[in-house]
Amino acid sequence: MKTTLSLALAGLIALGLTIPSRGFTSKDTPLGSQPAAEDQYLVGDWEADKRSNLAVRRSNLVLMDTNFDGLADKEQSYGNGSTEDQYLVGDWDGDGKDNLAVRRGKAILMDTNFDGLADKTQEYGNGNSEDQYLVGDWDGDGKDNIAVRRGNQILMDTNFDGLADKTQAYGNGNSEDQYLVGDWDGDGKDNIAVRRGNQILMDTNFDGLADKTQAYGNGNSEDQYLVGDWDGDGKDNIAVRRGKEILMDINFDGLADRSQDYGNGQPKAVTNIPKGSPPSSIKCTALKANPTLYLQAIAAVKLAKNAGRITSKEQCYGAAGDAAILGTILGQDPLVGVIAGEYAKCACNDVF
Repeated sequence: MKTTLSLALAGLIALGLTIPSRGFTSKDTPLGSQPAAEDQYLVGDWEADKRSNLAVRRSNLVLMDTNFDGLADKEQSYGNGSTEDQYLVGDWDGDGKDNLAVRRGKAILMDTNFDGLADKTQEYGNGNSEDQYLVGDWDGDGKDNIAVRRGNQILMDTNFDGLADKTQAYGNGNSEDQYLVGDWDGDGKDNIAVRRGNQILMDTNFDGLADKTQAYGNGNSEDQYLVGDWDGDGKDNIAVRRGKEILMDINFDGLADRSQDYGNGQPKAVTNIPKGSPPSSIKCTALKANPTLYLQAIAAVKLAKNAGRITSKEQCYGAAGDAAILGTILGQDPLVGVIAGEYAKCACNDVF
């Protein structure tokens, strides 16, 4: 049973709960095969030229393009790869260059000089029980700081002291398709936006009202929505990623002004996952008695959360519930799939 359960947990990948952990470069791709998916797409101003560029993360290796040519101009290893709770990007020291950070629970370990070492560490929020961690320059001082979102409440720290210095309510919380951060009007301060389908509703002054609305892309059928200052005009704009193609709007007109291919792409996000019911605490206690399988389930759910493929505990329960058909997929007794799903459901409690 232990072997087949391990296979079943691995089979969560086939159901869209997780994503593969490492991609090929073009020169590594075997003849006749498809390149593997990237772990994550990131956006940052990697060389302080005022323009945002793309990066792809493959485990703990981040390959940064600095000039829109689709080639990796800078590489950095940081963190432990997909076992981290989250990778974040921000200008942590105000030097004009964005750098990486990894979040482990409520601890954010920030690198400020691309050497792969944590130069600044901050604790903020409650860790994985938060709905979302966000990054932005909330006060226009040139340094990015952390915020946590709890429902529709965004609690912003502006000085790395781990306390909420600014709080804003915006949107409807977890029923929104996505929360985004950007400087929508070029005033030097980042603000919140919510995406509903292909509609992006942007607040520009922290009053909790939508000051600018833009339609872009096809909504949840897109692989990913990204934010960046693609042309260096001081205003952030929206891009959509379709596979490895990134279509960037630079003037809020809803049209793609720039298109770039980068990386190997990534599976489409899972949308409209039905909400599921929580497992019983007694059952979870019993399942945790097998730590090997439980840790596999934790890793699978973390990957799905970090990739943005599941965004709430209830959605996690629903995705894990689909594992009931794993036994049939793997040619095993259906009970194998059901038990694997219960492990994943219990893991949802610890990750969200």
